[in-house]
Amino acid sequence: MAWEDAFHQQIIELSLSENVENLRDERTIKHNKVTKEEIERLTVDENLKPTQRVIYILKNGQDIQKISTINSLDVILKDEPPDCYKDILPLIKDAMIIRLREIQIAGATVLWRLLKKHLLDGKKFFTIFLDHILAELLAWDIDVCDAWLETIVYLVYLLKQQNDHSLSILESKLIYFLVKNCSLNQSTAIRKVCCKIVGSLAAVVSKKRLLSDLMPKLKSLCQDIDLDVRARMCIELGTMIQILE
Repeated sequence: MAWEDAFHQQIIELSLSENVENLRDERTIKHNKVTKEEIERLTVDENLKPTQRVIYILKNGQDIQKISTINSLDVILKDEPPDCYKDILPLIKDAMIIRLREIQIAGATVLWRLLKKHLLDGKKFFTIFLDHILAELLAWDIDVCDAWLETIVYLVYLLKQQNDHSLSILESKLIYFLVKNCSLNQSTAIRKVCCKIVGSLAAVVSKKRLLSDLMPKLKSLCQDIDLDVRARMCIELGTMIQILE
């Protein structure tokens, strides 16, 4: 039976050899699919200044380049003058239109860092991004919502510290968002977002507005049919109790 074993071994070796050749062919095909135009689109002129490089990538780059650039924006531009952001912020907003959660999270995170480092004016952020963010809260999963909410919460805190009149406009927009979206006909994820907005607003609005505008929503969310929503609202109650005392 030795000849049969030898025959089977030869068949296996031939099969393996064919698989290796097929793999090489696939790699060659994939490599050949990368066109000269695609390579050129991924290439950025090394002589561009940091601000020019960022603008070029946000306008012409591939999604992966945009994500990387947005993620590192405060590092790339750390030695640039603050006014360099005036041309970049609208491009970041345009990039947010791309329906990629990675871009959404990168945008939310870097804008939060820019606010915290005082590289981005709160009022300018409010003007450019707030309406977009409120729309995004309805469109994404809880991770994206949490990233944007963290940025909004810090914006509320910042405007209060600066005693900026934009805070009252921000409050009104967020309360309107609550009125529209904390009812049971909205998804559990959106109602959980509303819980965090209630908790965040409670720290900045007047006691009168807290009782008139937020308290009804608080009661509704505390009595929600979903356990996760009630649990999320309980987390926010601590802040509100301290304010009402």
